[in-house]
Amino acid sequence: KIMAPFFFVLATALLSLQGFTTTYLTGQIRAQERVVFFPTIASEINSTHWNVPIHGWIFEPEEDSKKRSAFIYLLRKIISDLLDESLVHDYANDIFQRRSRPFVVDNKRLKRVKVDVGGCLYSMPFSGKNGHFEGKITLSNHQLSCVKNNDRI
Repeated sequence: KIMAPFFFVLATALLSLQGFTTTYLTGQIRAQERVVFFPTIASEINSTHWNVPIHGWIFEPEEDSKKRSAFIYLLRKIISDLLDESLVHDYANDIFQRRSRPFVVDNKRLKRVKVDVGGCLYSMPFSGKNGHFEGKITLSNHQLSCVKNNDRI
């Protein structure tokens, strides 16, 4: 009789963690997480193939975090006091908010991105604790021309 409530609580806890464990163990990216790709430069391997580095960053913006908002507010206040009062204006505050937010995000580790290049999926390595991942793919001239013609990577 005492074990029944325990198993109910345990089952409820496991079901509520199911979404977390699924994404954590498989490296899937959740809806509230963002992926940013950085520009890279491809290099020609030979006359028929190219080496294309892929570099990206996975993070969760955490825009509703009170700690992060307080930090940005204090930083804006310190900078405003040091320079002048120009950051007090609403438009300057909006710019400061947009530019400072990327420094206080929640970086996501152990996430795996799949990159679609011309209809072929390439899995990137898992992201590190800073949320960054780097991989390389090799494309033939034909694949590269298909991608360029479709203007899609």
